[in-house]
Amino acid sequence: MPKYLLTNMVIVIELWMMREVNPAYSEDLTTKATVGKSAVCTYFKFRCGVTITAAGDFPDIALAKSGWRTEAKLNGKFSAGAWIFRVRLESDTKYGFSVKVAVRLSRSVNDDGSGAVLIVVSESPNVIAIPAAAGGSVSDTWTWTAPEVTLTQEYLFAEFRIHIEVAGTSTTCRCSFACDEDPAVADESITTTAYTPTIVEIPLIYYKRVR
Repeated sequence: MPKYLLTNMVIVIELWMMREVNPAYSEDLTTKATVGKSAVCTYFKFRCGVTITAAGDFPDIALAKSGWRTEAKLNGKFSAGAWIFRVRLESDTKYGFSVKVAVRLSRSVNDDGSGAVLIVVSESPNVIAIPAAAGGSVSDTWTWTAPEVTLTQEYLFAEFRIHIEVAGTSTTCRCSFACDEDPAVADESITTTAYTPTIVEIPLIYYKRVR
């Protein structure tokens, strides 16, 4: 089954690549959310390489994506079963708060993710505590029990957001979404079910020999 590592390989601004192999990893902590004292139930949508300060949930599915995308279009099926999501958040201040993380998967024939079709929004059932110490980190892993997922010459997109569960006590509360780590040590990734490419049948051409 494929594992897509979340890298910091830029496709366009705010859209990075997820790859099955990452030979040139380098921990990236530039994707940040300044949540301050935001109330419980506030959402913050991560934007790759950007420090966000404004609250907001996932934008309209039809818009271009700010997140991760497969390197190439996929033409095939992921079997029904468990998809596994792994993330790590790192505290940027000495003030802690708690969140739930969610991922939105979509598919689109467009390389920027515009005009996409929603696959799922999967929120982790786990409340994770961002440490009250700069540099402290917390990881989370959860699964989505998926039906069969078909992509027909489409890219797979993944976007992430957090939902405040316990508010911070300082206007400076901020965390980073880690990615592009050494996969032998730690990885931020999406592990899918088995993928079967669609076989394109090429019609046979018969030639009649003329005597």
